[in-house]
Amino acid sequence: MMDPGGTAATGSVSSQSGQPAMQMDASAHDLMQKMQNRQAGAEFDKMYLEAQLQGHRDLLQVQERYLQSNPQSREHVNLAKMARKHIRQHIALLEDTQNTIR
Repeated sequence: MMDPGGTAATGSVSSQSGQPAMQMDASAHDLMQKMQNRQAGAEFDKMYLEAQLQGHRDLLQVQERYLQSNPQSREHVNLAKMARKHIRQHIALLEDTQNTIR
């Protein structure tokens, strides 16, 4: 959680905010290109929901790996457990929403 190298962050600094710049991996970049080429409607909605689901599933895996790594900080463990709970709730909501638009 404290290791910026463990995220998608490049470590480079954004000139506007002074914060580390984030870069997408190739699959995320491709997805963004596909979504930008779609018009609003059912196809876009389905693609958007699937992207959100995948992102949440990836984030859940990050939390699970962290918790399995035997972290020493109780505060970090509690935060990861809380995040894991909320991510699972979001996944359930996204899946429900996805099922209603099929």
